[in-house]
Amino acid sequence: MATFVGPTGLSIVQVNLPPLHAAAMRGDARALRKVMLSESVNSRDSLGRTALQVAAHEGHIATSTALLDRRCDIAAADEEGFTALHAAAAGGHVRILQLLLARGAAVDAPSKRGWAPLHIAAEQGHADVCDMLTTNGANVRVRSRNNLEPLHLAAASGDVATCRVLVSAGASAVARDVAGTQPLHFAAMKGHKIVFAWLLSHGADLSAFTDSGWTATHMAAEFGHVGVLSECGEGPHLSVASKHRLWTPLHIAAVKGQVATFRALLVQGADIHSRDCDGETAAHLAAWADHMSVIECILLHPEGKNVLLAEDNSHRRPVDVAPAWGRTILLLTRYGYVVKSATDVETLPGSASDCASTGSIDADTIATAPSGPISVSSIDTTFAVGPKSLVPLLAQVQDLAGVLGGDARVKTILSQALDSLLCIQDESSGTLSSSEVDDCGSATAEVVASAALPLPPTIPTLHLPPTGPGADISAASVSLLSSLLTESSLNDAETNVPSVTAAPTLHSEGTSDAFIGGAASSTNGVNLAGCSHDCGECLT
Repeated sequence: MATFVGPTGLSIVQVNLPPLHAAAMRGDARALRKVMLSESVNSRDSLGRTALQVAAHEGHIATSTALLDRRCDIAAADEEGFTALHAAAAGGHVRILQLLLARGAAVDAPSKRGWAPLHIAAEQGHADVCDMLTTNGANVRVRSRNNLEPLHLAAASGDVATCRVLVSAGASAVARDVAGTQPLHFAAMKGHKIVFAWLLSHGADLSAFTDSGWTATHMAAEFGHVGVLSECGEGPHLSVASKHRLWTPLHIAAVKGQVATFRALLVQGADIHSRDCDGETAAHLAAWADHMSVIECILLHPEGKNVLLAEDNSHRRPVDVAPAWGRTILLLTRYGYVVKSATDVETLPGSASDCASTGSIDADTIATAPSGPISVSSIDTTFAVGPKSLVPLLAQVQDLAGVLGGDARVKTILSQALDSLLCIQDESSGTLSSSEVDDCGSATAEVVASAALPLPPTIPTLHLPPTGPGADISAASVSLLSSLLTESSLNDAETNVPSVTAAPTLHSEGTSDAFIGGAASSTNGVNLAGCSHDCGECLT
Protein backbone atom coordinates (compact mmCIF):
# COMPACT_ATOMS: atom_id res chain seq x y z
CA MET A 1 0.00 0.00 0.00
CA ALA A 2 1.36 3.42 -0.95
CA THR A 3 0.13 7.00 -0.82
CA PHE A 4 0.09 9.47 -3.69
CA VAL A 5 -1.06 13.07 -3.59
CA GLY A 6 -2.88 14.03 -6.79
CA PRO A 7 -1.49 16.77 -9.03
CA THR A 8 -3.86 19.37 -7.58
CA GLY A 9 -2.79 18.49 -4.08
CA LEU A 10 -6.43 18.42 -3.03
CA SER A 11 -6.78 14.77 -2.12
CA ILE A 12 -4.73 11.82 -0.97
CA VAL A 13 -5.32 8.55 -2.77
CA GLN A 14 -4.14 5.24 -1.35
CA VAL A 15 -3.57 2.47 -3.87
CA ASN A 16 -1.66 -0.77 -4.15
CA LEU A 17 1.22 0.27 -6.39
CA PRO A 18 2.87 -2.12 -8.83
CA PRO A 19 6.58 -2.85 -8.11
CA LEU A 20 7.75 -0.33 -10.75
CA HIS A 21 5.63 2.49 -9.33
CA ALA A 22 6.56 1.60 -5.75
CA ALA A 23 10.26 1.83 -6.59
CA ALA A 24 9.67 5.16 -8.37
CA MET A 25 7.84 6.55 -5.32
CA ARG A 26 10.65 5.51 -2.99
CA GLY A 27 13.27 6.93 -5.32
CA ASP A 28 15.05 3.58 -5.37
CA ALA A 29 16.94 3.73 -8.69
CA ARG A 30 18.58 0.31 -8.25
CA ALA A 31 15.27 -1.48 -7.63
CA LEU A 32 13.74 0.48 -10.49
CA ARG A 33 16.33 -0.73 -12.99
CA LYS A 34 15.84 -4.29 -11.83
CA VAL A 35 12.06 -4.12 -12.24
CA MET A 36 12.36 -2.47 -15.65
CA LEU A 37 14.00 -5.64 -16.96
CA SER A 38 10.70 -7.50 -16.61
CA GLU A 39 8.07 -4.76 -16.65
CA SER A 40 7.16 -2.11 -19.24
CA VAL A 41 8.21 1.41 -18.31
CA ASN A 42 4.83 2.66 -19.58
CA SER A 43 2.74 0.35 -17.40
CA ARG A 44 -0.09 2.03 -15.46
CA ASP A 45 -1.32 1.73 -11.92
CA SER A 46 -5.00 1.58 -10.95
CA LEU A 47 -5.34 5.36 -11.47
CA GLY A 48 -3.81 5.34 -14.91
CA ARG A 49 -0.45 6.83 -13.89
CA THR A 50 2.94 5.90 -15.19
CA ALA A 51 5.97 5.46 -12.95
CA LEU A 52 7.35 8.73 -14.39
CA GLN A 53 4.39 10.66 -13.02
CA VAL A 54 4.92 9.16 -9.56
CA ALA A 55 8.65 9.90 -9.58
CA ALA A 56 8.08 13.46 -10.88
CA HIS A 57 5.59 14.25 -8.16
CA GLU A 58 7.94 12.98 -5.47
CA GLY A 59 10.85 14.96 -6.94
CA HIS A 60 13.18 11.99 -7.52
CA ILE A 61 15.57 13.20 -10.19
CA ALA A 62 17.55 9.94 -10.55
CA THR A 63 14.54 7.67 -11.02
CA SER A 64 12.92 10.18 -13.38
CA THR A 65 16.08 10.28 -15.49
CA ALA A 66 16.29 6.47 -15.53
CA LEU A 67 12.70 6.19 -16.74
CA LEU A 68 13.22 8.81 -19.44
CA ASP A 69 16.37 7.01 -20.57
CA ARG A 70 14.26 3.87 -21.06
CA ARG A 71 11.91 5.88 -23.32
CA CYS A 72 9.07 6.27 -20.87
CA ASP A 73 6.20 8.22 -22.51
CA ILE A 74 6.69 11.80 -21.31
CA ALA A 75 3.25 12.90 -22.57
CA ALA A 76 1.33 10.05 -20.89
CA ALA A 77 -1.66 11.31 -18.89
CA ASP A 78 -3.63 9.73 -16.07
CA GLU A 79 -7.40 9.42 -15.77
CA GLU A 80 -7.72 13.16 -15.06
CA GLY A 81 -5.50 14.13 -17.97
CA PHE A 82 -2.52 15.14 -15.80
CA THR A 83 0.96 14.51 -17.18
CA ALA A 84 4.33 14.19 -15.46
CA LEU A 85 4.80 17.95 -15.91
CA HIS A 86 1.58 18.59 -13.95
CA ALA A 87 2.81 16.25 -11.21
CA ALA A 88 6.17 18.03 -10.95
CA ALA A 89 4.42 21.44 -10.85
CA ALA A 90 2.13 20.23 -8.05
CA GLY A 91 5.13 19.08 -6.03
CA GLY A 92 7.05 22.30 -6.68
CA HIS A 93 10.09 20.49 -8.11
CA VAL A 94 11.90 22.94 -10.38
CA ARG A 95 14.71 20.51 -11.31
CA ILE A 96 12.22 17.86 -12.46
CA LEU A 97 10.41 20.47 -14.53
CA GLN A 98 13.65 21.52 -16.16
CA LEU A 99 14.44 17.87 -16.94
CA LEU A 100 11.00 17.22 -18.44
CA LEU A 101 11.02 20.41 -20.53
CA ALA A 102 14.49 19.58 -21.79
CA ARG A 103 13.21 16.16 -22.88
CA GLY A 104 10.33 17.70 -24.83
CA ALA A 105 7.36 17.93 -22.45
CA ALA A 106 4.57 20.30 -23.57
CA VAL A 107 4.67 23.34 -21.27
CA ASP A 108 0.95 24.11 -21.66
CA ALA A 109 -0.40 20.55 -21.83
CA PRO A 110 -4.06 20.71 -20.70
CA SER A 111 -5.79 18.26 -18.41
CA LYS A 112 -9.37 17.16 -18.98
CA ARG A 113 -10.51 20.27 -17.13
CA GLY A 114 -8.20 22.40 -19.23
CA TRP A 115 -5.68 23.00 -16.44
CA ALA A 116 -2.13 23.61 -17.61
CA PRO A 117 0.89 22.99 -15.35
CA LEU A 118 0.93 26.74 -14.67
CA HIS A 119 -2.58 26.47 -13.18
CA ILE A 120 -1.36 23.76 -10.84
CA ALA A 121 1.71 25.71 -9.74
CA ALA A 122 -0.35 28.88 -9.15
CA GLU A 123 -2.94 27.00 -7.11
CA GLN A 124 -0.22 25.51 -4.91
CA GLY A 125 1.50 28.87 -4.48
CA HIS A 126 4.79 27.79 -6.07
CA ALA A 127 6.14 31.15 -7.20
CA ASP A 128 9.47 29.71 -8.34
CA VAL A 129 7.74 27.09 -10.49
CA CYS A 130 5.50 29.77 -12.05
CA ASP A 131 8.56 31.87 -12.82
CA MET A 132 10.36 28.93 -14.43
CA LEU A 133 7.34 27.93 -16.53
CA THR A 134 6.65 31.46 -17.80
CA THR A 135 10.34 31.87 -18.59
CA ASN A 136 10.14 28.71 -20.68
CA GLY A 137 7.18 29.93 -22.71
CA ALA A 138 4.11 29.03 -20.65
CA ASN A 139 1.07 31.14 -21.52
CA VAL A 140 0.33 33.26 -18.45
CA ARG A 141 -3.23 33.91 -19.73
CA VAL A 142 -3.97 30.22 -20.38
CA ARG A 143 -7.60 29.41 -19.58
CA SER A 144 -9.22 26.30 -18.21
CA ARG A 145 -12.57 25.00 -19.44
CA ASN A 146 -14.38 27.39 -17.09
CA ASN A 147 -12.09 30.29 -18.10
CA LEU A 148 -9.98 30.24 -14.95
CA GLU A 149 -6.58 31.83 -15.40
CA PRO A 150 -3.57 31.08 -13.20
CA LEU A 151 -3.95 34.44 -11.44
CA HIS A 152 -7.42 33.44 -10.23
CA LEU A 153 -5.92 30.42 -8.52
CA ALA A 154 -2.96 32.35 -7.14
CA ALA A 155 -5.33 34.89 -5.57
CA ALA A 156 -7.37 32.08 -4.05
CA SER A 157 -4.20 30.51 -2.63
CA GLY A 158 -3.24 33.78 -0.92
CA ASP A 159 0.35 33.81 -2.15
CA VAL A 160 1.45 37.36 -3.02
CA ALA A 161 4.77 36.23 -4.53
CA THR A 162 2.96 34.02 -7.04
CA CYS A 163 0.58 36.85 -7.95
CA ARG A 164 3.57 39.15 -8.45
CA VAL A 165 5.29 36.68 -10.78
CA LEU A 166 2.17 36.19 -12.88
CA VAL A 167 1.31 39.88 -13.16
CA SER A 168 4.91 40.64 -14.09
CA ALA A 169 4.61 38.04 -16.84
CA GLY A 170 1.48 39.69 -18.24
CA ALA A 171 -1.48 38.35 -16.22
CA SER A 172 -4.51 40.64 -15.96
CA ALA A 173 -5.83 41.66 -12.54
CA VAL A 174 -9.33 42.04 -14.03
CA ALA A 175 -9.53 38.69 -15.82
CA ARG A 176 -12.98 37.09 -15.61
CA ASP A 177 -13.86 33.41 -15.45
CA VAL A 178 -17.02 31.86 -16.85
CA ALA A 179 -19.04 33.30 -13.94
CA GLY A 180 -17.53 36.77 -14.23
CA THR A 181 -15.39 36.26 -11.12
CA GLN A 182 -12.14 38.21 -10.98
CA PRO A 183 -9.00 37.47 -8.92
CA LEU A 184 -10.06 40.17 -6.43
CA HIS A 185 -13.31 38.30 -5.79
CA PHE A 186 -11.38 35.12 -5.01
CA ALA A 187 -9.11 36.95 -2.57
CA ALA A 188 -12.16 38.49 -0.86
CA MET A 189 -13.96 35.15 -0.57
CA LYS A 190 -10.91 33.46 0.95
CA GLY A 191 -10.09 36.37 3.25
CA HIS A 192 -6.58 36.97 1.92
CA LYS A 193 -6.10 40.54 3.09
CA ILE A 194 -2.57 41.01 1.77
CA VAL A 195 -3.33 39.63 -1.68
CA PHE A 196 -6.51 41.72 -1.78
CA ALA A 197 -4.61 44.91 -1.05
CA TRP A 198 -1.86 44.00 -3.54
CA LEU A 199 -4.37 43.37 -6.33
CA LEU A 200 -6.08 46.70 -5.63
CA SER A 201 -2.75 48.43 -6.06
CA HIS A 202 -2.16 46.62 -9.37
CA GLY A 203 -5.27 47.42 -11.30
CA ALA A 204 -8.05 45.34 -9.71
CA ASP A 205 -11.53 46.89 -9.86
CA LEU A 206 -13.27 47.12 -6.49
CA SER A 207 -16.59 48.01 -8.14
CA ALA A 208 -16.60 45.03 -10.53
CA PHE A 209 -19.65 42.75 -10.39
CA THR A 210 -19.74 39.03 -10.97
CA ASP A 211 -22.41 37.68 -13.30
CA SER A 212 -24.47 36.94 -10.17
CA GLY A 213 -24.36 40.62 -9.27
CA TRP A 214 -21.91 40.63 -6.34
CA THR A 215 -18.84 42.75 -5.70
CA ALA A 216 -15.75 41.83 -3.71
CA THR A 217 -17.16 43.84 -0.79
CA HIS A 218 -20.31 41.69 -0.81
CA MET A 219 -18.18 38.55 -0.69
CA ALA A 220 -16.00 39.78 2.16
CA ALA A 221 -19.16 40.67 4.11
CA GLU A 222 -20.75 37.28 3.44
CA PHE A 223 -17.77 35.27 4.66
CA GLY A 224 -16.95 37.54 7.62
CA HIS A 225 -13.54 38.82 6.51
CA VAL A 226 -13.12 42.05 8.47
CA GLY A 227 -9.49 42.42 7.40
CA VAL A 228 -10.47 42.49 3.74
CA LEU A 229 -13.15 45.10 4.44
CA SER A 230 -10.56 47.27 6.17
CA GLU A 231 -8.58 47.33 2.92
CA CYS A 232 -11.66 48.53 1.02
CA GLY A 233 -11.62 51.85 2.84
CA GLU A 234 -14.53 54.25 2.87
CA GLY A 235 -16.60 54.98 -0.19
CA PRO A 236 -19.81 54.18 -2.09
CA HIS A 237 -18.72 50.56 -2.59
CA LEU A 238 -19.69 49.91 1.05
CA SER A 239 -23.34 50.49 0.18
CA VAL A 240 -23.40 49.33 -3.43
CA ALA A 241 -26.49 47.27 -4.26
CA SER A 242 -26.32 43.88 -5.91
CA LYS A 243 -27.75 43.61 -9.39
CA HIS A 244 -30.70 41.37 -8.64
CA ARG A 245 -32.16 41.83 -5.14
CA LEU A 246 -30.39 45.15 -4.52
CA TRP A 247 -28.73 43.80 -1.39
CA THR A 248 -25.85 45.86 -0.03
CA PRO A 249 -22.90 44.33 1.83
CA LEU A 250 -24.74 45.33 5.02
CA HIS A 251 -27.75 43.22 3.95
CA ILE A 252 -25.45 40.26 3.31
CA ALA A 253 -23.72 40.56 6.69
CA ALA A 254 -27.10 40.85 8.42
CA VAL A 255 -28.74 37.82 6.82
CA LYS A 256 -25.60 35.71 7.34
CA GLY A 257 -25.23 36.79 10.96
CA GLN A 258 -21.72 38.14 10.43
CA VAL A 259 -21.68 40.50 13.41
CA ALA A 260 -18.04 41.57 13.11
CA THR A 261 -18.34 42.54 9.45
CA PHE A 262 -21.71 44.19 10.09
CA ARG A 263 -20.12 46.34 12.77
CA ALA A 264 -17.08 47.08 10.60
CA LEU A 265 -19.27 48.20 7.71
CA LEU A 266 -21.16 50.59 9.96
CA VAL A 267 -17.94 52.01 11.36
CA GLN A 268 -16.62 52.58 7.84
CA GLY A 269 -19.76 54.45 6.84
CA ALA A 270 -22.14 51.94 5.24
CA ASP A 271 -25.69 53.25 4.89
CA ILE A 272 -27.82 51.56 7.54
CA HIS A 273 -30.99 52.85 5.85
CA SER A 274 -30.31 51.17 2.48
CA ARG A 275 -33.19 49.07 1.15
CA ASP A 276 -33.46 46.12 -1.21
CA CYS A 277 -36.02 45.51 -3.95
CA ASP A 278 -38.65 44.63 -1.33
CA GLY A 279 -37.97 47.77 0.65
CA GLU A 280 -36.28 45.81 3.41
CA THR A 281 -33.37 47.13 5.42
CA ALA A 282 -30.59 45.06 6.91
CA ALA A 283 -32.60 45.07 10.14
CA HIS A 284 -35.46 43.22 8.41
CA LEU A 285 -33.11 40.50 7.21
CA ALA A 286 -31.38 40.15 10.58
CA ALA A 287 -34.73 39.86 12.34
CA TRP A 288 -36.06 37.37 9.79
CA ALA A 289 -32.94 35.21 10.22
CA ASP A 290 -33.14 35.62 14.04
CA HIS A 291 -29.61 37.02 14.37
CA MET A 292 -30.09 38.75 17.69
CA SER A 293 -26.49 39.95 17.96
CA VAL A 294 -26.93 41.92 14.73
CA ILE A 295 -30.10 43.48 16.12
CA GLU A 296 -28.11 44.45 19.22
CA CYS A 297 -25.69 46.35 17.00
CA ILE A 298 -28.60 48.17 15.40
CA LEU A 299 -30.11 49.04 18.80
CA LEU A 300 -26.83 50.67 19.80
CA HIS A 301 -26.55 52.62 16.52
CA PRO A 302 -27.62 56.30 16.58
CA GLU A 303 -30.08 55.58 13.77
CA GLY A 304 -31.16 52.23 15.19
CA LYS A 305 -34.55 53.43 16.38
CA ASN A 306 -35.52 54.78 12.96
CA VAL A 307 -34.29 51.64 11.21
CA LEU A 308 -36.26 49.34 13.51
CA LEU A 309 -39.40 51.41 12.87
CA ALA A 310 -38.92 51.43 9.10
CA GLU A 311 -41.50 49.52 7.06
CA ASP A 312 -40.85 47.54 3.90
CA ASN A 313 -43.03 47.52 0.79
CA SER A 314 -45.56 45.29 2.61
CA HIS A 315 -45.68 47.67 5.61
CA ARG A 316 -43.75 45.28 7.84
CA ARG A 317 -41.16 46.35 10.34
CA PRO A 318 -38.27 44.14 11.49
CA VAL A 319 -40.23 42.97 14.54
CA ASP A 320 -43.06 41.87 12.24
CA VAL A 321 -40.88 39.41 10.33
CA ALA A 322 -38.97 37.99 13.31
CA PRO A 323 -39.66 34.29 14.02
CA ALA A 324 -42.21 33.85 16.78
CA TRP A 325 -40.01 31.26 18.54
CA GLY A 326 -36.75 33.17 18.19
CA ARG A 327 -34.73 35.37 20.51
CA THR A 328 -34.89 38.48 18.35
CA ILE A 329 -38.57 39.05 19.06
CA LEU A 330 -37.90 38.78 22.80
CA LEU A 331 -35.19 41.41 22.55
CA LEU A 332 -37.26 43.79 20.41
CA THR A 333 -40.30 43.35 22.65
CA ARG A 334 -38.09 44.10 25.64
CA TYR A 335 -37.34 47.49 24.07
CA GLY A 336 -40.93 48.28 23.18
CA TYR A 337 -41.24 47.13 19.56
CA VAL A 338 -44.66 45.48 19.27
CA VAL A 339 -45.79 43.20 16.47
CA LYS A 340 -48.63 44.48 14.30
CA SER A 341 -51.92 42.65 14.03
CA ALA A 342 -52.58 40.33 11.09
CA THR A 343 -55.04 42.85 9.68
CA ASP A 344 -52.42 45.58 9.58
CA VAL A 345 -49.58 43.67 7.94
CA GLU A 346 -49.16 41.17 5.17
CA THR A 347 -47.86 38.23 7.18
CA LEU A 348 -45.52 35.52 6.03
CA PRO A 349 -45.77 31.90 7.25
CA GLY A 350 -43.62 31.49 10.34
CA SER A 351 -43.32 35.21 11.03
CA ALA A 352 -43.92 36.64 14.46
CA SER A 353 -47.03 38.42 13.25
CA ASP A 354 -48.79 35.07 12.76
CA CYS A 355 -49.41 34.56 16.45
CA ALA A 356 -48.07 37.53 18.38
CA SER A 357 -49.85 40.38 20.06
CA THR A 358 -51.91 42.97 18.32
CA GLY A 359 -51.46 46.67 18.66
CA SER A 360 -49.47 49.54 17.27
CA ILE A 361 -46.27 51.21 18.30
CA ASP A 362 -45.56 54.77 19.21
CA ALA A 363 -42.10 55.98 18.34
CA ASP A 364 -42.01 58.04 21.52
CA THR A 365 -42.52 54.97 23.71
CA ILE A 366 -39.56 52.97 22.36
CA ALA A 367 -37.03 52.24 25.07
CA THR A 368 -33.59 53.69 24.56
CA ALA A 369 -30.88 51.07 24.27
CA PRO A 370 -28.32 51.14 27.08
CA SER A 371 -24.96 52.73 26.43
CA GLY A 372 -23.11 49.49 27.19
CA PRO A 373 -23.40 46.06 25.59
CA ILE A 374 -26.79 44.39 25.82
CA SER A 375 -26.82 41.28 28.00
CA VAL A 376 -29.26 38.65 26.84
CA SER A 377 -29.60 37.42 30.41
CA SER A 378 -31.34 40.71 31.26
CA ILE A 379 -34.29 39.95 28.98
CA ASP A 380 -37.40 39.24 31.04
CA THR A 381 -40.64 37.72 29.85
CA THR A 382 -43.82 38.65 31.71
CA PHE A 383 -47.33 37.51 30.92
CA ALA A 384 -50.68 37.12 32.63
CA VAL A 385 -53.03 34.15 32.56
CA GLY A 386 -56.69 35.00 32.97
CA PRO A 387 -59.92 33.00 32.94
CA LYS A 388 -60.73 33.97 29.36
CA SER A 389 -57.25 33.51 27.92
CA LEU A 390 -55.87 30.23 29.27
CA VAL A 391 -58.18 27.67 27.67
CA PRO A 392 -58.14 29.18 24.16
CA LEU A 393 -54.40 29.29 24.59
CA LEU A 394 -54.37 25.55 25.19
CA ALA A 395 -56.21 25.02 21.92
CA GLN A 396 -53.75 27.33 20.14
CA VAL A 397 -50.76 25.42 21.50
CA GLN A 398 -52.34 22.17 20.31
CA ASP A 399 -52.90 23.61 16.83
CA LEU A 400 -49.26 24.60 16.70
CA ALA A 401 -48.26 21.11 17.82
CA GLY A 402 -50.13 19.67 14.85
CA VAL A 403 -48.30 21.97 12.44
CA LEU A 404 -44.82 21.97 13.95
CA GLY A 405 -44.73 18.62 15.74
CA GLY A 406 -42.55 17.07 13.04
CA ASP A 407 -39.50 18.70 14.63
CA ALA A 408 -38.47 16.75 17.73
CA ARG A 409 -37.21 19.83 19.56
CA VAL A 410 -40.35 21.84 18.81
CA LYS A 411 -42.49 18.88 19.86
CA THR A 412 -40.67 18.78 23.20
CA ILE A 413 -41.19 22.51 23.75
CA LEU A 414 -44.89 22.32 22.92
CA SER A 415 -45.34 19.29 25.17
CA GLN A 416 -43.77 21.18 28.06
CA ALA A 417 -46.01 24.15 27.31
CA LEU A 418 -49.14 22.00 27.52
CA ASP A 419 -48.02 20.41 30.79
CA SER A 420 -47.23 23.82 32.28
CA LEU A 421 -50.66 25.10 31.29
CA LEU A 422 -52.33 22.11 32.94
CA CYS A 423 -50.48 22.76 36.19
CA ILE A 424 -51.24 26.50 36.16
CA GLN A 425 -54.90 25.93 35.37
CA ASP A 426 -55.30 23.22 38.04
CA GLU A 427 -53.91 25.52 40.71
CA SER A 428 -55.68 28.68 39.58
CA SER A 429 -59.16 27.42 38.83
CA GLY A 430 -59.50 23.67 39.07
CA THR A 431 -61.55 23.73 35.86
CA LEU A 432 -59.13 21.64 33.82
CA SER A 433 -58.18 18.09 34.74
CA SER A 434 -56.52 15.20 32.99
CA SER A 435 -59.94 13.82 32.02
CA GLU A 436 -60.59 17.01 30.07
CA VAL A 437 -57.57 16.51 27.87
CA ASP A 438 -57.70 14.12 24.91
CA ASP A 439 -55.10 11.50 23.98
CA CYS A 440 -53.12 14.03 21.95
CA GLY A 441 -52.74 16.34 24.92
CA SER A 442 -55.24 18.99 23.68
CA ALA A 443 -58.09 20.53 25.56
CA THR A 444 -61.40 18.87 24.76
CA ALA A 445 -64.17 20.76 22.96
CA GLU A 446 -66.15 21.02 26.19
CA VAL A 447 -63.22 22.66 27.96
CA VAL A 448 -62.66 25.12 25.13
CA ALA A 449 -66.37 25.96 25.15
CA SER A 450 -66.19 26.68 28.88
CA ALA A 451 -63.65 29.46 28.40
CA ALA A 452 -66.25 32.10 29.26
CA LEU A 453 -67.27 30.44 32.53
CA PRO A 454 -66.23 32.43 35.61
CA LEU A 455 -63.45 31.22 37.85
CA PRO A 456 -63.15 31.48 41.61
CA PRO A 457 -62.31 35.06 42.61
CA THR A 458 -59.10 34.17 44.46
CA ILE A 459 -56.31 33.02 42.18
CA PRO A 460 -52.80 32.55 43.59
CA THR A 461 -49.91 34.54 42.18
CA LEU A 462 -47.25 32.37 40.57
CA HIS A 463 -43.62 33.43 40.47
CA LEU A 464 -40.81 31.77 38.52
CA PRO A 465 -37.26 32.70 39.57
CA PRO A 466 -34.65 33.47 36.88
CA THR A 467 -33.65 30.37 35.02
CA GLY A 468 -30.39 28.57 35.50
CA PRO A 469 -28.74 25.19 35.00
CA GLY A 470 -31.26 22.42 35.36
CA ALA A 471 -34.27 24.65 34.65
CA ASP A 472 -34.07 25.14 30.89
CA ILE A 473 -37.14 23.19 29.80
CA SER A 474 -39.46 25.00 32.21
CA ALA A 475 -38.01 28.32 31.10
CA ALA A 476 -38.56 27.27 27.52
CA SER A 477 -42.22 26.66 28.28
CA VAL A 478 -42.58 30.13 29.81
CA SER A 479 -40.87 31.70 26.78
CA LEU A 480 -43.22 29.83 24.50
CA LEU A 481 -46.33 30.85 26.42
CA SER A 482 -45.30 34.50 26.51
CA SER A 483 -44.88 34.47 22.74
CA LEU A 484 -48.32 32.93 22.24
CA LEU A 485 -50.39 35.24 24.46
CA THR A 486 -52.09 38.02 22.55
CA GLU A 487 -52.81 41.51 23.72
CA SER A 488 -56.46 41.04 22.88
CA SER A 489 -56.74 38.07 25.23
CA LEU A 490 -55.04 40.03 27.98
CA ASN A 491 -57.53 42.84 27.56
CA ASP A 492 -60.38 40.34 28.10
CA ALA A 493 -58.82 38.89 31.25
CA GLU A 494 -60.27 39.44 34.72
CA THR A 495 -58.65 42.05 36.88
CA ASN A 496 -57.59 39.46 39.44
CA VAL A 497 -55.11 37.45 37.40
CA PRO A 498 -51.85 35.76 38.29
CA SER A 499 -48.59 36.92 36.76
CA VAL A 500 -45.68 34.71 35.83
CA THR A 501 -42.25 36.24 35.34
CA ALA A 502 -39.14 34.46 34.13
CA ALA A 503 -35.89 35.19 32.37
CA PRO A 504 -35.70 32.65 29.54
CA THR A 505 -32.43 30.89 28.89
CA LEU A 506 -30.94 32.23 25.68
CA HIS A 507 -27.97 30.89 23.78
CA SER A 508 -25.50 32.31 21.32
CA GLU A 509 -26.46 32.29 17.65
CA GLY A 510 -25.85 29.15 15.71
CA THR A 511 -26.77 26.71 18.50
CA SER A 512 -29.31 24.10 17.60
CA ASP A 513 -31.05 24.23 20.97
CA ALA A 514 -32.08 27.87 21.09
CA PHE A 515 -34.84 27.17 23.61
CA ILE A 516 -33.87 23.89 25.25
CA GLY A 517 -30.73 24.37 27.31
CA GLY A 518 -27.80 22.06 27.50
CA ALA A 519 -28.97 20.39 30.74
CA ALA A 520 -32.73 19.90 30.70
CA SER A 521 -34.10 18.71 34.04
CA SER A 522 -37.51 17.63 35.26
CA THR A 523 -36.59 16.51 38.78
CA ASN A 524 -34.43 19.24 40.32
CA GLY A 525 -36.10 22.52 41.17
CA VAL A 526 -38.86 24.16 43.16
CA ASN A 527 -42.58 23.61 42.64
CA LEU A 528 -44.74 26.50 41.54
CA ALA A 529 -46.57 28.17 44.44
CA GLY A 530 -49.44 25.97 45.50
CA CYS A 531 -48.65 23.06 43.14
CA SER A 532 -49.14 19.67 44.82
CA HIS A 533 -48.80 17.43 41.77
CA ASP A 534 -45.09 16.59 41.95
CA CYS A 535 -45.51 16.15 38.23
CA GLY A 536 -41.98 17.24 37.45
CA GLU A 537 -43.25 19.67 34.83
CA CYS A 538 -44.04 22.52 37.23
CA LEU A 539 -40.39 22.88 38.12
CA THR A 540 -38.04 25.75 37.37
